[in-house]
Amino acid sequence: MAKTTKVVYKRKFERRRSDQGTFAEVEMEPSSSQFSPTIHALVIDESDGGCSFICIHNKEVDVNQTIAIKVGKAKPVRGKVMWTREAHHRVYVVGVAYDG
Repeated sequence: MAKTTKVVYKRKFERRRSDQGTFAEVEMEPSSSQFSPTIHALVIDESDGGCSFICIHNKEVDVNQTIAIKVGKAKPVRGKVMWTREAHHRVYVVGVAYDG
């Protein structure tokens, strides 16, 4: 008989694919209350607690880095980079958890 294993779902919120063509504006080093995005990104998926996106960036994106992000028409929020992967030279896939 086949052995079964229980899959533990680690996320608090269910992920859902974003609408095709959903873009985000990202400020990689927020320093003030004024939102000044430096990167435009394509959103891959999102949830109530965060999102993942793909972007082109000249510097490596660091885990635990605080960013400000505006997804689609939503208001900008702060978040923390939870994971990152360089998909190609200067092309990063990034997972973000929103603060709060």
